[in-house]
Amino acid sequence: RCLWLLCLMYIIQESPEALVRETLRSYCHPDSFLIHRFIRLLRLSSSTFQYFIDQETSSPGLNMLPQGMSSWLMQESFNTICAATNMVVDECANPMSAYPREQKKMIQSVLDLLLHVLAAPQSSVTHLRALGGSLQSLMKFGVDLFIEIAGDSLQHWARVLLTLMNSVSLSVRSIATDFVVSLLGGIFDLHGNIDDVALVFLTLIPEVAAREMALYGVAGLVKSVEDLETSVWPLRRALADVEEANPLDDDRVDPQLSPILSVFCRACQAGIDGVLIELRLLEDRC
Repeated sequence: RCLWLLCLMYIIQESPEALVRETLRSYCHPDSFLIHRFIRLLRLSSSTFQYFIDQETSSPGLNMLPQGMSSWLMQESFNTICAATNMVVDECANPMSAYPREQKKMIQSVLDLLLHVLAAPQSSVTHLRALGGSLQSLMKFGVDLFIEIAGDSLQHWARVLLTLMNSVSLSVRSIATDFVVSLLGGIFDLHGNIDDVALVFLTLIPEVAAREMALYGVAGLVKSVEDLETSVWPLRRALADVEEANPLDDDRVDPQLSPILSVFCRACQAGIDGVLIELRLLEDRC
């Protein structure tokens, strides 16, 4: 299976982009809606290629790969998956809008695929492409449809976004921040408040902060409480960027949303402070 899927990735990567886009548009024909099968193939590829992380447990035909080849192959494969997913959103959004039920089914599959890629340990390049595809989907299909389809996985989306906002890669952190601003801005435009989604983020802040500190410690980088503070500095910086979103130069932010964002971000910062305070009190046992 792995070799067959690698062949699919090679075909997508090496084929002329215009031909791939034309094929994707043809997959939206109402006689068959083959686009659903294509997205399922991408999802199957995403699950299968995670085995490249560990050569010993990967497909028997791939155990003889040269040292270092697995990580390269995994990154190239996931980059191709993200590129193909972005083209699906580009080419199929308009044709599928005439069939609301099939459109929702397609969006559900796309969001599930992108979330799976974002939640896995990937390179910053892959995360950047997947985040770009997620932001593109959010803007293309609208916040209301995104929230409706995300459904029970909204909490997982929030967890993944907060984790990526703590990325040491500036580009990944910036686009994750952009996604959050777009999401909150769109929700405010629709409902006049962000209470429900803000509560999801606030509930997860202590969990994400504690996990990031634990990972920092497992890597042997924690020698003092100050090191723990360093481990969540990118997240603090990203939250400050959300708070500083200016309605004068950012049309996603309503002037009435700005003070709400300020309170939301300060509450998130307080959640991080709470985790640090608890660890300071337990310093002798940490």
